[in-house]
Amino acid sequence: MSEGCLVKRAVHIAFFVFLISSLNIGSGWAAGAGLTPITEPPNAYVLPSNLCGLPDASAGLQAALNAAAGGALWIPDGCIVNTYATSLIPSNTTIACGQGTTIHSTVPLSCSGEPSSLTSEGASNITVEGCTFTGNYTFSIAAQINAMCGPVGLWNGSDPADFYSGSNITFTDNAVTNLFGMLLFDQNSNVTVSNNYFAQNYGGMQISNCKNCNVTGNTSLDSGWAVEDAWALPAGYDTVSWSNNVFACDSTGEGAMVANSGNAAYYGGHCVWKIGGCSVAVCTPGEYSNVGVQNNTITGPASTLLTSPSMGTFPTSNSFTNGAYPTTR
Repeated sequence: MSEGCLVKRAVHIAFFVFLISSLNIGSGWAAGAGLTPITEPPNAYVLPSNLCGLPDASAGLQAALNAAAGGALWIPDGCIVNTYATSLIPSNTTIACGQGTTIHSTVPLSCSGEPSSLTSEGASNITVEGCTFTGNYTFSIAAQINAMCGPVGLWNGSDPADFYSGSNITFTDNAVTNLFGMLLFDQNSNVTVSNNYFAQNYGGMQISNCKNCNVTGNTSLDSGWAVEDAWALPAGYDTVSWSNNVFACDSTGEGAMVANSGNAAYYGGHCVWKIGGCSVAVCTPGEYSNVGVQNNTITGPASTLLTSPSMGTFPTSNSFTNGAYPTTR
């Protein structure tokens, strides 16, 4: 079992309009996030149109990825690709989506073992661009989630994509919304996560055991972000840079959190950006000393940047506005 799997098993509109206007980042969710429309790559394999709108297009998506291996898979404008099983991304492959294209996880609510839409197992030289990933999570089912799984249960949920042990991974100009799980990078190197939009996810994004990973220009609303290893690693092992991102939260927060005295990460209605921590072991002092968090905007009445000085996390030059605050543990 990969460390990422162990990590997963261990761990309002008015405000949004205000946020967009106050940050001068456009109008509407796509414009506000600054996503760039993607054009069809040259000589791309085009996803067959009969897969769009099928109740479960997982098998067809896998066949298309196999056909596109070593080149590009183009998913045309407006296509909705419903997934119930995981499709593996081959090495040296680009997944590019047209405007209005959605990869939608139809996996129902469950506390463990949910398949993700996309996964790479040791594959390298992968780009995913211009896609919208969605799921079935809404804030209205928060009480049901807590009753079934406890406060951290749906970190086990269906992920938009999991990347394990590869290098040269680019995830750019995508939207990730209404998902139980998280975008996961585990034991990768040379990763770029840029200009994406996350909204109303129980998870959001997690980076674990990563070398030369850069997270820049992303926008998050009512979602969580984390740098968290499964195991204790040597001091300074992770080399991750987080810069020029917007992490925002309104009174709804991530939705499924419950009050838990003494642990800021689980207060109801909060959005937590956590830098440092180990899921199944005690971290090494200074483990995250090469993780930089600088020039980001954290905004909203329940938006929290949670850091661990003993693990070497010392954010610099970040802006906290509209009730957002830093905290340590």
